[in-house]
Amino acid sequence: MTTKFVKNKICQAILTSSTLVAVSLSSFSFANELEETEIIEVRGIRASLIKAMDVKRSADSVVDAITAEDIGKFPDQNVAESLQRISGVTIDRSNGEGTGVTVRGFGPAFNAVRYNNRLIATTNTGRDFDFQVLAPELISGVQIHKSPTADLVEGGIGSTINMEGARPLSNPGTTLVGSAKMTQQSISEQWSPRLSGLFSTTFNDDTMGLLFAAAYDDRETRIDRLDIQAGAYAYRKVDSDGVDGKDLFGRHPGKPNFTAEVENRERLSLAGTFQWRPTADHTITFDTMLIDFGNFQTRYGVQFSPEGGTVRLNPVLDDNGTFVKFNAPNNPNDVEVRPFQDDTETTMFGLNWQGTLSDQLSVELDIAYSEAENVNRKDQLTPGAFFEYTLDSTTGNTIPDIQTPGTNLEDPSLFQAHFVGLREQQRDDSVFELRFDVDYAVDMGMFESVQAGVYQSEREKSQLALSNQPTWCRLGCSRNTSKVDLPNSLFKPFPFDNYMEQEPGNFPRAWVTFDPNEFLALATNIDPEIANLAQSDRESFETKEDSTSLYARANFSGDLGTQAWSANIGLRYVSLERTTSGTAQDLVFNSSTIENPGGANLNFIGEKESLSVSKDFSTVLPSLNIRYDVTDDLVARFAASKVMTAPGMFASSVQSSVNGNFENFSISGSNPHLEPFQANQVDLSLEYYGENGNGASVGLFSKDITTGITQVSTNLDTGYDVPGLGRLLAIDNRFQNNDGGKITGLELAGLYNFAGMLDGYGIQANYTYADSSSGDNTTETDQSRLATFALPTEDGVEGFAKYSYNIIGFYEKEGFGIRLAYNWRDRFIYRANGGGNDAQYGRAYGQWDLNASYDLSEKVSMFFEGINLTDEGTIREQSFGRVFQVEYAGRRIGAGIRARF
Repeated sequence: MTTKFVKNKICQAILTSSTLVAVSLSSFSFANELEETEIIEVRGIRASLIKAMDVKRSADSVVDAITAEDIGKFPDQNVAESLQRISGVTIDRSNGEGTGVTVRGFGPAFNAVRYNNRLIATTNTGRDFDFQVLAPELISGVQIHKSPTADLVEGGIGSTINMEGARPLSNPGTTLVGSAKMTQQSISEQWSPRLSGLFSTTFNDDTMGLLFAAAYDDRETRIDRLDIQAGAYAYRKVDSDGVDGKDLFGRHPGKPNFTAEVENRERLSLAGTFQWRPTADHTITFDTMLIDFGNFQTRYGVQFSPEGGTVRLNPVLDDNGTFVKFNAPNNPNDVEVRPFQDDTETTMFGLNWQGTLSDQLSVELDIAYSEAENVNRKDQLTPGAFFEYTLDSTTGNTIPDIQTPGTNLEDPSLFQAHFVGLREQQRDDSVFELRFDVDYAVDMGMFESVQAGVYQSEREKSQLALSNQPTWCRLGCSRNTSKVDLPNSLFKPFPFDNYMEQEPGNFPRAWVTFDPNEFLALATNIDPEIANLAQSDRESFETKEDSTSLYARANFSGDLGTQAWSANIGLRYVSLERTTSGTAQDLVFNSSTIENPGGANLNFIGEKESLSVSKDFSTVLPSLNIRYDVTDDLVARFAASKVMTAPGMFASSVQSSVNGNFENFSISGSNPHLEPFQANQVDLSLEYYGENGNGASVGLFSKDITTGITQVSTNLDTGYDVPGLGRLLAIDNRFQNNDGGKITGLELAGLYNFAGMLDGYGIQANYTYADSSSGDNTTETDQSRLATFALPTEDGVEGFAKYSYNIIGFYEKEGFGIRLAYNWRDRFIYRANGGGNDAQYGRAYGQWDLNASYDLSEKVSMFFEGINLTDEGTIREQSFGRVFQVEYAGRRIGAGIRARF
């Protein structure tokens, strides 16, 4: 399954570009000397904010920006966490660190993230970029393009985010920067190192430059978490008197799973750049980047596994049909250890030439190649036992009370061998890009210039999935399968004494654990075939995608009265060709094969079939951006455009599989015929730029999604009536296009630097309000497919939150700087269909962060940081407030020293 581009494509492209550069340079004298310019550097919090405002003011479209406080010094530990300070931007967190960016209600999959205007290969199955991979020390600035211009590479309905690396010729002379930091997480109480360094120098009269940057961190953390699988509509045998069971339909909580996850994360980031400016009119840049990211986790858990048809005593259902209280006698329960190892290597190479061929004509050629390789191993090692547990979610606490009357979870004699699941995934992604742009100055009155260009990319992404699924249950999975006894010596006490200490309630806070290597050795000694891995067809896929874009853009400028205006209008033609290969499976309805629908596996599932499907798509994306200087310090903007985002690589593959169980009879998977997301958007904004670096802006935006993609389930009629119960329905969970939706909103932002007695103090704030509607209006059919329960329809798109705001106070003077930031995000849509055909939401979340620094000398400073100062946790829920995840990643504090020479 693993595929890679033939490397001679890169060689051919580089050779072609080198020839073009050589030909164009031959008509110029290499002896031209650049004028010497005095460089005055202003660094720090205030300077970076002012530089970001300058970027926004001079932009030819609706743009926001973040700039480094100094070379090699980005404002936050993570680029995503810096971006959340911008209006309309919120972030997703994983294990306490920013991973993805949501812009104007559109989640990570809808935002095109680029590095030096190039696509970075990723190892997920979609298109979203994980900001944890990239060290912020490699970044000098980030621009968020909220409205596109025709020359901007397509792909972001929410935005296009371009991260810029430092360039040696932009910092003449020699600079050496280094920093060392130690960080502690409050839960693990472990200190972790982080080192970074950057060397930049120019020579040959500042016409050549070299830059090398490196960052390394080795972090140990612990994450405490409760996961409750999506509640399923299913009938349960219920008996209040403990005698005869009776059937009752309701939404029953899935497996409550309490886990403590110890994570060791190691990241090494290297970057290098060479620049050559042979004349004042030509610059050649070659850069490369290497990221080695390793993540090893050990998850210690205890879970309570409800079985279909098992008796529930003393049940209480609320008005929404949810089981909120019950006793589960003789229930199958587990302790488990899940080791997880994830190794990713990402590389990127790029060659860029910018040349001015005449007073009117300038060109740019960019060639880039990026590749990411990932191998991850996920094991689930699960001893099990049968005993009673009780659940009570009527206490008013976030976590329901879950107790085990008469059973001690720290007793090793309870548990026998149970489930042994071994999984491995090998993922590869490679991207080749070629971009050529031409800018011709027309200078005909208000007609200023015309731009045109071509962009081509070839991308291949694959996943080879392996598992031991045929031998998962060799040691016993069901009530009727004998299990293998385990020696008491295998088990160990729970290693932590502060589990979930932030949450009140009566729930497990300790249980027996074990060494996963010892358990696996014991299991394979009993049955060696347990360790054999075979290809998992339903998770393996390969997708090849070729994209070609052509654009033309006209630029205008002039004066209206005494005030200046400018505009650009353009068209971008996009052609996308996608071929995906994998395995598919379908339903084959045949009532004669249905014998026992009471939870049995049905025998009308189609045969697996290897498929290769091609899909072509093309469209034209118009764009218009108008800017008018109302006064010398007031700028008005209007923008209108059509934007698109291609579907995820796995979502648009051929994979599909069938769950033949009567209580969850469904077909799930991908759809190779998906059309891209498409939307029409409009922006209107007013920006004020005052003295002393002060500024404010107000913006209105609207995005009308003409074509969307959803996974909201639909009914498939099997044509079979279950005697006495009704029609048997199957649920189609595959991705499908829909009518999309609409998001409209308001953005407010401001920056004020105090003067006089408060000189040095400043405040920055932003606020976003948005309103959303989606094209889906569905009701839900229960998981048994025999009764219908109403759910509130979800009127929005994934990632959407109605309100969000950020407020930052800072002080910077005489070598001392401090910044206190609070960011808040309203309840947001996490998954439109997150399981059980029910939407999932993230509860409102706010976080305090603090950064401080003090200059010990002109070259050396010390710094302190605090992340999530009040130790907030993230909570996710389904409709009617049914909590399915509670996670605490702790508070992080750090201190270090930084030197610049």
